[in-house]
Amino acid sequence: TTIFGDPNWWGDYKVSTDIMLEESGYVELISRITSQSGLRISGYHFQISSSGSWKLYREDIGLEEDVLASGNTVFGIGEWHNLALEMQGQEIALVINGDTVDTINDETFTTGQAALTVSSWHNAQFDNVEITPLGDWPVYLSGEGITARATSDQPGNQGGRNYIASRAIDGRPETYWHTEYLDNKRPLPQSITLDLGGSYEVEGLTYQPRIDGQRNGMITSYDILISNDGATYSKVASGNWPTGTSVKTAIWEKRKARYVKLEATQAVNENVSAGEIRIVTDNLATHTEPAGTDKPSEFSLKQNYPNPFNPKTNIEYSVSRRVNLSLKIYDSMGRLVKTLVDNKLMSPGNYKVVFDGSQFASGTYFYRIEADEFTQTRKLILIK
Repeated sequence: TTIFGDPNWWGDYKVSTDIMLEESGYVELISRITSQSGLRISGYHFQISSSGSWKLYREDIGLEEDVLASGNTVFGIGEWHNLALEMQGQEIALVINGDTVDTINDETFTTGQAALTVSSWHNAQFDNVEITPLGDWPVYLSGEGITARATSDQPGNQGGRNYIASRAIDGRPETYWHTEYLDNKRPLPQSITLDLGGSYEVEGLTYQPRIDGQRNGMITSYDILISNDGATYSKVASGNWPTGTSVKTAIWEKRKARYVKLEATQAVNENVSAGEIRIVTDNLATHTEPAGTDKPSEFSLKQNYPNPFNPKTNIEYSVSRRVNLSLKIYDSMGRLVKTLVDNKLMSPGNYKVVFDGSQFASGTYFYRIEADEFTQTRKLILIK
């Protein structure tokens, strides 16, 4: 197996490769890889055999494989073929020789590397491997100047490692913070607090669980609290995360804070651990996200709400087929002031994007959607 890329890659990308099997067996194209242990690789596996049978399955270390889609095609030995996985949000398109054979929705893995592999003791050739971004990454706060403290951590040298709070912000997902588990285990809740070194506008965080094949301490229920003085905190988010190695997200309305606290209210074996925690300043809460599950029959752009607004408003739109789409804000003079969606390949669905007008003056603005031949413009009013 050959794994390539950055473990912190955001998961909206297309990975493709030309493949030739030299003998009977199978090949795999793997995406959104979060961890690897022995022969097991956490991520989405697109496997196709010399008989033409194919499947997409989901693998997470420590869990059983889950087949998400399967089928048959023509895939001969000694012939070049092209495989691709196109991933946007929860949608994954499976492409063989330029034809989309299936599209599935799954939210298990959101980030990670890509890989190529072949069945054991068999030969295959790969060529023209390409990675194409399909969406914007969240904007992360630089790790410089950030410090961490926790209500509990495992001190000292444990098998050549320590599990202090700073391991959760060292940029290395293979290291991790862990609450004390030997002599002074404490009951939940337990928390880790990041001091950002200054006040910043923040709107979310990403949580990478430990990736060593163990699940002890993985957070399953959480609260997020923020503060400017380190003494008075306000809760901005709470929720549940499934157990597994995939990167998790927590999102809230953008607010200024110096301290961000991740508090675990439930976790595996009532311990708490974190491989990596990163703070998001932009393009997570305002990133286009699905607003419903029904497939629309036509394109549409709805009136924003609330309207008038201050400083944020919601814009919803519907997409009836896969298309490159743009959504932009203009002032009353027709000048472009903000691009919310920039010629992004969108799948059929209902979507919502948040427009933050805190940096703009009061007045009348217009928002315009363009998707191939479909265009529509509506008016919104910002009052401060």
